[in-house]
Amino acid sequence: VICLLFCCTMFSQSNFENHWNLLLQNDRKEALDAFSSTENHQNDIVSLLSKKLIQVENGIFQVEDNFVDQLSSYPDYEYYLYAFWNSPFLFNDYLESGFNKTYSKRAKELFEKPIKNTTVQEALRYLNGIVARGVNDWDSYYNLQQSIAAVNTWQFCGVFENLNQSGLDIVYPPENEPVSQNGFDTNGNGIVNWYTPENTDLEAYQFFSNHSEYGYGVNYAQTFIESPAYQRVTLRLGNSGKFKLWLNDVEIYTHNTDVTTDMDAYAIEVNLPKGYNRLLIKNAESNSESYFILRITDPQGKTIQNLKYSSDYIAYNKSTINDLKPKELEHSIEKFFKQK
Repeated sequence: VICLLFCCTMFSQSNFENHWNLLLQNDRKEALDAFSSTENHQNDIVSLLSKKLIQVENGIFQVEDNFVDQLSSYPDYEYYLYAFWNSPFLFNDYLESGFNKTYSKRAKELFEKPIKNTTVQEALRYLNGIVARGVNDWDSYYNLQQSIAAVNTWQFCGVFENLNQSGLDIVYPPENEPVSQNGFDTNGNGIVNWYTPENTDLEAYQFFSNHSEYGYGVNYAQTFIESPAYQRVTLRLGNSGKFKLWLNDVEIYTHNTDVTTDMDAYAIEVNLPKGYNRLLIKNAESNSESYFILRITDPQGKTIQNLKYSSDYIAYNKSTINDLKPKELEHSIEKFFKQK
């Protein structure tokens, strides 16, 4: 979606209609020739990235040594960086192909550049952790993971049945029982109960790895948040598929589309009462390993520093939807391009 918004922006702003028309007609070489013959075509970021796009369409993947310096010299460059994250002239599809020396160097260089948008900043931090992991530099990997201000104190419960992808709307006991002496019947995988997994503090993304042997299904995660004061916060999530979110037993968000997303894909602004609060996530997975990542920030994306988290059950506030006033926020990158 973000890439599409950017392309729409380029088409609406570009003065070089000829090369785009040629490219749309699949006349790739002619489009590159038309662009290359245009004067002053590197005076702005749209022109810089237009050149890269047309070169890629012509099978030209070489990137200038100073490309990162060029890109980062433009105002608001991080939004364009995020839009073309998986392009060959940035990081390519590293989840499938991994990192070579060129992409690793580019990730490190961009991580050292000033970035205002916290979503992009934290995404680059995570990316550099993946680079470190790829060369077995585990100390750097875990240091970078733990420096991402994601909530990493959780209890898990699952796996419950997700027959015909119906599990998201089935009310399983963990939704209303944050603690249990006898456990819960999963309708197929025996009796399970809330438990605290090991080493969740080492990773920003939380995977239900212990549940994978039971196949796809419904998984729950809960944490108990102590807030010293009533405050308005933003919950920023990425998820592996369909999910629901509750605060103090009030459903505040539902995402009913099975799509894989990264950190900060969804943002929900909500009132966080003073005292202890129960935050519950329900994942309904049908085709991939189940995971999530959650950050709690202010409206600008900066981490709320005065919160404490516990994986142990604590008696918590009871709230109403009117108390919490949840509001979904537009993704900051999408918002930027829509306003262009």
